[in-house]
Amino acid sequence: MFNKRTINSLTKALVFVIGALLIILSSRITLAQSVTDGFSLRTNNAIPVGDTADNMIYLPLVMKNFPFTPEAPVLNAISNEDGDGNYTVSWGSSDGANTYTLEEDDNADFSSPTTVCSSNGTSTAISGRDVGTYYYHVRASNSYANSDWSNVESVEVTVPLPNCPQTGPWLGVTSQEGGHDIYFEVEDSSQCQIAAESLRIEFKDSCENDIVMTIMSSALITNRHFEIHGENITVVGDFASPKTANGTFSYGKDGCTASETWEAALNLGASGPVYALAVQDDGKILVGGDFSWLGAQRRDNIGRLNADGTLDDTFNPGANGWVKALAVQPDGKIVVGGAFTELGGETYHGIARLNADGTLDTGFNPENYESNVVYALVVQPDGKIVVGGMFDRWDGRTRDDIARLNPDGSLDTAFTTTALTGLPTWVYTLALQNDGKILVGIRGFLTSTWKQACPIKRLKPDGSSDFTFLVGVEGNMNGLVVDTSVRTLLVQSDGNILIGGHFLELEGVARYNIGRVNSDGTLDDAFNPGATPSTTGYVYTLFEQSDGKILVGGGFYTLGGETHYSIGRLNPDGSPDMDFNPEANNFIYTLAVQADGKIVVGGRFTELSGGTCNYIGRLNPDGTLDTSFMP
Repeated sequence: MFNKRTINSLTKALVFVIGALLIILSSRITLAQSVTDGFSLRTNNAIPVGDTADNMIYLPLVMKNFPFTPEAPVLNAISNEDGDGNYTVSWGSSDGANTYTLEEDDNADFSSPTTVCSSNGTSTAISGRDVGTYYYHVRASNSYANSDWSNVESVEVTVPLPNCPQTGPWLGVTSQEGGHDIYFEVEDSSQCQIAAESLRIEFKDSCENDIVMTIMSSALITNRHFEIHGENITVVGDFASPKTANGTFSYGKDGCTASETWEAALNLGASGPVYALAVQDDGKILVGGDFSWLGAQRRDNIGRLNADGTLDDTFNPGANGWVKALAVQPDGKIVVGGAFTELGGETYHGIARLNADGTLDTGFNPENYESNVVYALVVQPDGKIVVGGMFDRWDGRTRDDIARLNPDGSLDTAFTTTALTGLPTWVYTLALQNDGKILVGIRGFLTSTWKQACPIKRLKPDGSSDFTFLVGVEGNMNGLVVDTSVRTLLVQSDGNILIGGHFLELEGVARYNIGRVNSDGTLDDAFNPGATPSTTGYVYTLFEQSDGKILVGGGFYTLGGETHYSIGRLNPDGSPDMDFNPEANNFIYTLAVQADGKIVVGGRFTELSGGTCNYIGRLNPDGTLDTSFMP
């Protein structure tokens, strides 16, 4: 039926097909295949020999890509009938693809594209776009290759985004008497929302119950309005501006109700009390306290401000408990004391040291205990660190509320003292004299006469008691025992010692919460300004300016016989500086003065010198508020 030529042709065709399939399955393998009439098949173009010389077949090496390169998907037209910044972008599937990448740009050339989606789906929701025209294209990919980009589709947004309030903590008061608070946090998101578990409100219901409620759910802020519902309570709010808000709340449970209004503002500054301030050589300001926000950003109990008051974004070690003391070493390292058990994500009990950039100094390893609380720090010229607070052991050794560390954080075993042994007390403040002696201010303790006696202790450089220095501090008012303590000590440039705290007598002479002794411990009779306290107010902080004037902060309402609320300034002789009267509406715990004479103030206040300042503020040298300082 077939002649020899036909058979040869069919055979050659069959061999071609088989060879091609073999090449696909075996990359670059030399094939030698015998066929029925003696043909030899080679892929390397070698010249055949023998009877097959007249029947050569040349097969070039052909590689087939596998898996296949996906085809470019087709992007669908984008619908946005209401013109707002929320819409969906979709596209068709592509065979062999397992990932789709969607890019967005504000021009059709895609000169600066942004990837908005990379997934195995074929659609994605877009939200939070402001007024403008947005362009999109998509491509398909698998593990082998990417497709070409799809067609380009665009969408126009004509409805502007709502004017969202500024992110951060917000603090305000209700209309009820007694200054009941409302607090919440605005999250940074494209939709703007009240963060879950952040809204806390205090009020009194119709049954005279004091209520503090935290609402666990979050709430979107739409067109400057939100409603958030908790168990038995609803809070409604409207933002009058990015930094102010007002609203109502309604409550009902078991027949007890409450319905009032509230006002709040962005809590610029800190979200809680500031206990410690320190100014670095570069002018930056270290801040320690009991807060979770600083400068409208998350900062856990410690942060740093630039000299102009803006937040230092590069400094964020974080402590899991309050920070009470800060000391800057000559090399720029920062010793931190407080009630934390972690700093910078590592375990440190009450004390740790940071490098100047805020990272942990891992070479500083104090062997203290979880219960240790540090209230006071002093860095000596030799680099050793005196630590005061509330503890009874350090590095396995007995240490009653005071210890000294070597520069590496290890315990200085040569420094021992029994000055506080057996006393139910702790150390609030420390001060270093030029001769190396250490002044110690402690919390009061009861004596057999039912007076509170709190002598200021002075230690020699080795920690032993200096019995030549005996200063008695007592508190007794009409037979009633009052809490007596020394909260702050300041060695002046002339060597005299300022004492502040909560007491009625100094060396047996009436002195209300502030006094001065000479370097030998004798009373300075001429210095008697007096700080009349509020119910529980003390003198918490003292600072001597370069001109010899003395800044005083605490919880008092008169100083030197004149009205001064929580802050004042004394002339060197103790008379009040009548040109300085900023006033604060609550306690001031700490003061620091910058190189230009401006005064940074920290405490529990929300108003300072007539302006809103949440726990931290700055005064000009004359006591007026520095309105440019807005952490």
